Amino acid sequence: MKMDIGQALSNTVSMTFARIASLAGLWGVFTIAQLLAFGLLAAVIGGGMMSLASFGDPMAGAGMSVGVIFGLIVFYGLYLLLYGAQSLAMTAQASPLLEPNFGRSFSVGLRGAFTFFGVMILLLIAYFIGAFVFMIAGAVLSFLDELGGVILAILAIPALIYAACRLMIIPAVIAVEEVYNPIAVIKRSWQLTGGNVLGIFVTLLVLLVIFLALFLAVFLVAGSGFSAFTMGSDAPGVGLIVLIVVVIVAVSIVATAASAALVASVHAAVSDSNAEELGETFA
Repeated sequence: MKMDIGQALSNTVSMTFARIASLAGLWGVFTIAQLLAFGLLAAVIGGGMMSLASFGDPMAGAGMSVGVIFGLIVFYGLYLLLYGAQSLAMTAQASPLLEPNFGRSFSVGLRGAFTFFGVMILLLIAYFIGAFVFMIAGAVLSFLDELGGVILAILAIPALIYAACRLMIIPAVIAVEEVYNPIAVIKRSWQLTGGNVLGIFVTLLVLLVIFLALFLAVFLVAGSGFSAFTMGSDAPGVGLIVLIVVVIVAVSIVATAASAALVASVHAAVSDSNAEELGETFA
């Protein structure tokens, strides 16, 4: 289905701000979960280091190193699952095809997290294969010196942009259509975005300019506030620290909500059916 760029832009902005409260709630729940996971990892590693320092046993040090590596693997796996769940939940909540429902969105995020993780693994494998192909191409073009590098960049950059546009609605395919087979998710995203790469790219550029302008305005206003707080003071006070934290959190929430709304709106613009029919088709 040919996407309507204007509708996609309108839906992205309207969904971002109309549903900002529930989107912020989802952001907060999953962000706290990520921080708790990080805190648990830090506690485990810190406790292990203290124990190692107490005993001073080289064998214990080797075991501790293995434990740290294992802990890091577990942490990053958990982090990716939580990140995926957050992305899916917020995309479902921001979708113009669905009525906002905090509980459903949260549940969809949890159910689809492993699918999202599987998709990321498949795309990572594809990335390494593509990188290997370009490495070979770079070796072939190396005899052209700098010109070879320019030619390779001219080939690589459009290829990456093209792939990003074709795959950008993956979270919406999982969260809105509730497709849980990683291969089917990738195929569905590729199918829906066919013929719409230019429209998606233009939408991304326009929204990037809009939100950069908004964030610049926010930081200019915040900068004025920072100046007011620090006027006549040699050290930042509690009020200034609180203001900085509030601004950072607010910008993070809006940016994440806008990203989810963009994915959901582009998906809605290229979808060939409504959400209920899609759910029945891919159940």
